[in-house]
Amino acid sequence: MTEWTNPAKAAFERYCSRMRESMVNSGADASEVIEDLKRHIETEAEAAQLRMVTEEDVRRILARIGDPALLQEAPKQSVVEPTQKRPGIVVLLFGVFLPIAAIVIELATHMCAAAFFDPIPTLWHVFLVFLVPLANFGAWWAVRIGHPAWRNRLGLANGLAIGIGAYYTLLYLPLMLPAVFALLFFGWGLLPMAPLFSLISAIALRSRLSEFGAGREGHRLPGLWCGLAGAAIALAIIVLPVPATHYFARMAASATPAVSSRGIHWLRAFGQEQTLLRDCYGTGRWIGENPLS
Repeated sequence: MTEWTNPAKAAFERYCSRMRESMVNSGADASEVIEDLKRHIETEAEAAQLRMVTEEDVRRILARIGDPALLQEAPKQSVVEPTQKRPGIVVLLFGVFLPIAAIVIELATHMCAAAFFDPIPTLWHVFLVFLVPLANFGAWWAVRIGHPAWRNRLGLANGLAIGIGAYYTLLYLPLMLPAVFALLFFGWGLLPMAPLFSLISAIALRSRLSEFGAGREGHRLPGLWCGLAGAAIALAIIVLPVPATHYFARMAASATPAVSSRGIHWLRAFGQEQTLLRDCYGTGRWIGENPLS
């Protein structure tokens, strides 16, 4: 049986109180009409696969009904329409499971790091990339079960996921063409495509989140620009020190004394010791290190 939230029950009671007098004046049985209204809302909720009827759902369905007395006159003619298209398993597979699989495989094998570049050289990088499938799953689950309580927070997390996904999509862009051939012949091409698929999924889920709250307070889904700004700041703090350290190390190794001196100076000021150690001892040496040091 479909459950109702307390705000949904209160909205339904307020509507019935306002319409009770007009029901009586029209000669309809108010109690029977109210029961028909409730059954009609629950029928539409079940057709839309809603586990919980929210205040937004009640307002939307009642707005389509108009005059409640019509339910008694032609109850079989009421058309049940899905209130919103729910995200399916495809989004879950490509937006959540595929990026998680790509991260775990890279952590276990260091395939990309050994052949091309290291996409997750530190624990902070791992934390950053895991935010994308987690945010996608949160948005997918909230819209799937029809629970709007975390809508605004998920909007912010979704903006963060879009920003991070966009960065890693650009990072893997040179590998897209080889990934197509790898997908056709070896089946591994999905791994370099994981950032692109997770980005597309995040954008699609944002659209679903926006539709999910279209009737709530009459505003758009917040959090996109704040999420993108947060992603840019996090990327600047976590990602930029690694290439900066590589650049300063090349300066320090220069045969020109002045350039070498400047490189050493900037390495001491802004260089990452862990990055230098990884370059000396090989890929994946960050495991077991303290990322805060």
